[in-house]
Amino acid sequence: MPQRQTFDISFYCRPSKVDKDGYAPVELSIIINGERRYLTLQRRERPDEFKRERRSKKNNQIKTFCENQKRLVDDYVQQMAAAGVELTAENLRECFKRGYVSMRYSLGDMWRDILDNARARLNAGDLSMETYKKYVLTKRALSDANGFSDETPAEDVDIQHVHKLQFYLRDKGLSQPTIYHYHSRAKAAFTLAFLRGKIKSNPYAGFKMSKGAHKPRIFLTDAELQQIANAKLNGDRLQKVRDLFLFQCYSGLAYSDMALLEPSDFKFNKATQQIYVEKRRKKTNEVFTAVLLKDAKAILEKYDYRLPLLTNQKYNSYLKEIQDTCKLDKELHSHLGRTTYVCYLFNKGVSADVIAKLVGHSTVKTTLRFYAEMDKSTLFREVGAAEGTPQTSTKGIALPEVPSEAAITAINKYLESTVYKDTLAVPANATLVKYEDTIMNALVALKSDKRTYETYKVAFAKCKNNLDTRLTFQEGKMRQCKKAGDDANVRKLNLLIKSSKRLLQALRSLDARFYNNL
Repeated sequence: MPQRQTFDISFYCRPSKVDKDGYAPVELSIIINGERRYLTLQRRERPDEFKRERRSKKNNQIKTFCENQKRLVDDYVQQMAAAGVELTAENLRECFKRGYVSMRYSLGDMWRDILDNARARLNAGDLSMETYKKYVLTKRALSDANGFSDETPAEDVDIQHVHKLQFYLRDKGLSQPTIYHYHSRAKAAFTLAFLRGKIKSNPYAGFKMSKGAHKPRIFLTDAELQQIANAKLNGDRLQKVRDLFLFQCYSGLAYSDMALLEPSDFKFNKATQQIYVEKRRKKTNEVFTAVLLKDAKAILEKYDYRLPLLTNQKYNSYLKEIQDTCKLDKELHSHLGRTTYVCYLFNKGVSADVIAKLVGHSTVKTTLRFYAEMDKSTLFREVGAAEGTPQTSTKGIALPEVPSEAAITAINKYLESTVYKDTLAVPANATLVKYEDTIMNALVALKSDKRTYETYKVAFAKCKNNLDTRLTFQEGKMRQCKKAGDDANVRKLNLLIKSSKRLLQALRSLDARFYNNL
């Protein structure tokens, strides 16, 4: 027995949407089988007048307008039935928006929907322009592989066409990870169409997408970096390109992020004597704190902290010239600098979660899967250390010594300076922030070196537990002082409480798992 279909339309003019002149848009509400969709019509009215005229028994312009819209709905419903288009609230709304009944949902419609979503994410800053363009490339590849056009019904695409796309991309010589991303974007488009009821089945439902085997990441060794740094290059052009590339190797910045740097972006940590950059990545909007290696300072000073930038295309082209001059077996490109930075730190014992924060990865999994690569010298060194074999020192880009004692000293100084006493002259907020920065920098340095990791845990626990106890006391004392009207001590306590909370939040961000287990 066929299922009973429910159908209802109504009109609204909501007071919540009035403009400065008191007018609001007239909306058409479509409800089919419990599915509701709204459509804004090309008419504006005053909500009170609209409601009064709709209830009136006399004919008026508003009633006539609504009756015409109802007749248009009936006309679209009949056209949809004749065209074999499923009657849903979404499909009916699409007919109104287009002004006609499409015989069937086409690939052009499907890609228009997914690109509209991508464009909204692009405008919101959640998607880069480069990623948006890749959706357009995927649309073109699917059409070229199967001879599709924008008018091809999306319903006609099946798993065989997906396989044709696979063969087409392989014939173009693309790697399997790149092919996987093409399929991922095509699948997103078909899945959206399926979830919206535009197609009855998803052609990707039975298709298994392989990410491809993980290939070892290529990175430059210390010797290769020195070879590039010492190479005799003709002209300022290649010398500037070399400096840019070496700066990437010493900072881990992607080219798009390096291109946005201003002199004001470079900050200096007095406690550790390090230069760093703290911003959001252009590609992912993730926050990163890029701590520069020592050799980056000379490059920045050479250009007065204004790097000599050029287009990414020319940059990569000139890097090929440097590669030929240095006679390197490895292909030089802009992203190799970022990988070199990650692998250098990884092989020096810096933990993956710290590296992820340095380069702005949203998860440690990205760092480990696509960037961090273990060097053979690290394998020999670690096994030799396990057997007690003396290790020869290696020359490289030196990291600063980890201040083991400085961490405990900084924490003790902070805790002693912020013990609440009625006669205490509380340090200024700028001084408190300086204490907090010194503590966090020391803890980051301790955590980044496996030799001092145990010291890090002791220092972290001491700071966290003391702050918990102190914050409880400070908040209780604050309530007493407020009740007694002691404004002077309220101001002191307010500074101390804010400092305690800031430092606790910084500890949680540094090591959430350890923080929660204490």
